[in-house]
Amino acid sequence: MIPKEKAKQLKEKFSVQEFNEIKGWYVNEKESKEMAIAVCDEVLASFDSFMDARKNFRHELEIDAERYWKAVKAEIEKL
Repeated sequence: MIPKEKAKQLKEKFSVQEFNEIKGWYVNEKESKEMAIAVCDEVLASFDSFMDARKNFRHELEIDAERYWKAVKAEIEKL
């Protein structure tokens, strides 16, 4: 899945539903975006903690995965 698709999927999956007497139920876009960014931040933080445990040794796949999640976060910020 490309980062843009993953960004949309996360924003939908972690969408924040709110109720307003005038609008009824609606998705709070700003909060949904913040939740999706928080998910990306957690994934990226796990790379940092894993890196600390391995004394600066990283496999190419780990580097690619971290780049992917940074790209996903950037796409969420664009939404």
